[in-house]
Amino acid sequence: SKDLIRFLVYYNLYRRHGSLCRELGVKTPFDALQKWQKLKPCIFIRAPQTLKTALLALKTADKEKN
Repeated sequence: SKDLIRFLVYYNLYRRHGSLCRELGVKTPFDALQKWQKLKPCIFIRAPQTLKTALLALKTADKEKN
């Protein structure tokens, strides 16, 4: 559980993806979400910031358990 939470936070907020950089001009999957929201806001039910807040809450909850 702790490792999965770390992976989700790292992957979505911090990991750099070469193909995304080239195709969308972004650094992380989260950056891609933000860019897509600017380009096509109608396809989003919630703002990408909601995902970031939820992921960071998982990381914080994980720290509190230990």
